[in-house]
Amino acid sequence: MKRISIKDVAKKSGVSTATVSQILNGKGGRFSNQTRERVFRARDELGYIASIAARTLKGFHAILIGVIVPSFRLPFFANLIESMEKHEEYGVRLVFFAATDNKIESAIRSLLARGVAGLIIGRSIPESMKIYQLLAKQHIPYLVLDQNSDQQARDRIIVDEFQGGGLVANHFVELGHTKIAVVSPQKMTHNMLQRRQGFVDALDKQNINPVIINTADLSKHSGYAVTKKVIANKVSAVFY
Repeated sequence: MKRISIKDVAKKSGVSTATVSQILNGKGGRFSNQTRERVFRARDELGYIASIAARTLKGFHAILIGVIVPSFRLPFFANLIESMEKHEEYGVRLVFFAATDNKIESAIRSLLARGVAGLIIGRSIPESMKIYQLLAKQHIPYLVLDQNSDQQARDRIIVDEFQGGGLVANHFVELGHTKIAVVSPQKMTHNMLQRRQGFVDALDKQNINPVIINTADLSKHSGYAVTKKVIANKVSAVFY
């Protein structure tokens, strides 16, 4: 059976193939809403999917952006990845990579070998200066998220973790909690430390000393393992 082509979409929507191409490639701003809607409707009704192979033959090259996270299994990063994919622009291809502390440099080198034009680093960087120098030599821009205290990065997305921790503590107190546990992993990133400090400082102002409970890491298994300690301390609220 013949594959649906851009010509079929053009014929069904009553416009030229050039018009269809521009609209489907996000460059149809000069066309009316009616024309754009007609093209999108024809595409959907026909089930047209552009061929990446054909684009490559015509000289189409997507901009590769590498995204490094500590794990694909953690809910926060799973949601982050889903959001990135949802907002991915035409002509941009995101390449996701999960890397542990001792694998981050090799992950970056692997992404550079694939020809990425930039990096989004969503995990802490143990040797940030070394990574900064590596990327500077390659002229690769990079953005770090709030797990990083990397002062070398020109572009950073951060939140006020200290204030956030304080807000949670005050909310607990307002709800009437006075016996509160703070569960922390053995290894904490910069933003975790700031968040916990804000939480503890806010409780201190209320003359409340939280119960500190340590766990191996931030995972479901560790959370389950630490549950007995939380129950044994008879706390009414937990800051994890």
